Amino acid sequence: MHDWILLSISFDWKLGKLTMEFLGKEALPVFFYAENVSNLQIPRAQEWGPSIYVNGVTGPEKLGDEHKIVRFEIQSGDVIEVTATSFIFPELGTRIDGGTIPIRKE
Repeated sequence: MHDWILLSISFDWKLGKLTMEFLGKEALPVFFYAENVSNLQIPRAQEWGPSIYVNGVTGPEKLGDEHKIVRFEIQSGDVIEVTATSFIFPELGTRIDGGTIPIRKE
């Protein structure tokens, strides 16, 4: 997911569901989902300067209970942390015409 562009973050409070939209390697939209989210940290301090690019992703890392944590480091120096019980990582990019194209799994 290195150098993918973070487009948006959406959180459904009632359902505890997170959706993150990126532009992947082929400049196609791809999505990351988290379900049963219990904690979400989205700092935007931009200590390294403004950026919309992903530097790297770590996790999911098991916590003491059924929850796991995934961290997205943005090239601004900010780290988005998502704690949830399940995650769906992007595997396919969707073309504008509705077809799909494989994106390398991270």
